[in-house]
Amino acid sequence: MPRYFQELNPNGVQLHILVAQGLVITAIGMLYALVPAVSRAYWVFAALATEVYLIMYLLMFAAAINLRRRAPQRPRGYRAPALLVICVVGAFASAGACVVGLLPPSQLGHIATVPYLSALLAATLLVGLLPPLLLHKRRRSEWKTPA
Repeated sequence: MPRYFQELNPNGVQLHILVAQGLVITAIGMLYALVPAVSRAYWVFAALATEVYLIMYLLMFAAAINLRRRAPQRPRGYRAPALLVICVVGAFASAGACVVGLLPPSQLGHIATVPYLSALLAATLLVGLLPPLLLHKRRRSEWKTPA
């Protein structure tokens, strides 16, 4: 994260990152005003959160494989046996759950599948993929925390 978000206040709290999180959550909460039924809005936000978490799991499986490949002999607190198999199965399960999570549930009544899928997919990409990709692309060496 940029140095601005790493700064601590006198109490040792990263105030800037908390304010940024508060603004994002407030903006998401304001979207409840745009959706006619609160239950639909809640379902969409829950589905969006699930999609973002599943993206995180896919990234963790990829990172685990990458770390094992790059430094196989490095001592670690725990060494998972058959890590590649675990990661492949977990990635397929997470990807399958992503696909299922994009389908509109019958509990919400009649919802057109294509607009629901398009909106949820766009929101997932906007919230779950765009920030990490931008941070990765724009990262600077001075952002690293001094040892």
